[in-house]
Amino acid sequence: MKSKILNGLETLHLDQSANKAVILLHGYGANMHDLFPLHSYLQPSNIKIDWFFPDAPLEIPLSPFYSGKAWFPIEVGRFQNALVDKNYNSLMNHVPDGLDTARTLLHNFMQPLLEKYNQVILGGFSQGSMLALDYMYYYNAPIKALSLLSTSFINKTKWQSSSFVKMSIFQSHGLQDEVLPFEIAEKIHDHLTHQNHKVDFFPFRGGHEIPLPIIEKLKTFISLQLQ
Repeated sequence: MKSKILNGLETLHLDQSANKAVILLHGYGANMHDLFPLHSYLQPSNIKIDWFFPDAPLEIPLSPFYSGKAWFPIEVGRFQNALVDKNYNSLMNHVPDGLDTARTLLHNFMQPLLEKYNQVILGGFSQGSMLALDYMYYYNAPIKALSLLSTSFINKTKWQSSSFVKMSIFQSHGLQDEVLPFEIAEKIHDHLTHQNHKVDFFPFRGGHEIPLPIIEKLKTFISLQLQ
C-alpha cells in the first residue's frame, strides 16, 4: 500500500468507508509499516473500520545501512544508565526533548479525524503509546478508547496533575521486558485506575513485543468498543 501525507504526517490509511477509526502509533526505531499488518488480525468481521498508521517525523540512524523513525529523541546513555541503576523515577519524571512538538503534530493529525468519525480508538506501541497517553493529558480528546502496548511513564508531573475523560483502556506488557520495565507499567496501571479509568491490563510472559494472544485480546477489545 502506498502512503500519503495526511494531516501533516505521512500515513498508511486503509479506507473502508467507515464511520469508526483506529489510529496506531509505532514505536521508536520502527516506522508506519511496522504495525500496519496488524489491521488484518484486529479487524472484526462485523464492523467497518478505517485504519490509520502515521509515520513519526524524526529519522534516526540505527546502523550504517538502515534508519528508523521516532516521535521524539531518546537520550540513549541516560536511558540505559537509569535502567541499569533501576532509577525508575528518573525515567518517569523525564520530559523528553521534542515531546511538545510531537504532541502538537499528533493533535493536528487527530483533529480532522475526530471531526469526521463517530468513534475513534487511539493507541500505539512503546514510544507511540507514550505519546498517545501524553496527548490525552494535554488535549482530553473525545476518543472512544485507548490502547497502550508496552508503554511507560514519562512527564509524570503533568500526568499526575491532570486528567482526561473516563474511558476504557487496553494495556499489555511483557513481564520480561528489558526495554521498558514491567514495574513502570504497573505504576501506569495503578495511576490510570486511580483516575477511574476502566483498564484491561494484560501482563504476559515475554519481552518488548506484541504476541499473538495479546493481538487476539486487543481484537476483542476493539470489537466491544466499536460495536
